[in-house]
Amino acid sequence: LYTGGSDNRKMFAFDPQTGNIRWTFDAGLNIYTKPAITSDALLFTAGNAYNHGAPGAIFMVNKKSGAFIDKLEVSKASFSSPAVSNQVAFFGAYDHFVYAVSFD
Repeated sequence: LYTGGSDNRKMFAFDPQTGNIRWTFDAGLNIYTKPAITSDALLFTAGNAYNHGAPGAIFMVNKKSGAFIDKLEVSKASFSSPAVSNQVAFFGAYDHFVYAVSFD
């Protein structure tokens, strides 16, 4: 079970059987959206909730360990849940762009 935290700026992975935290990842930005889950990774967007004009990002972390894989910074905050299709993540941001980011 995965969920992001806004004020603590972390993504959490919980064991659905026990409710115990498996891992946390500190994004350093507010997280308001549902992550996209692939076979190996978790993708989620984030931004500054108090300044939407500040840079935002999409993060990719290992879904089993929470280890950082990659990050793409965008010019403004992103609070759009990414959609994934054929190794491409799609998401929008406050800069009025929709992004398509290829990953493998």
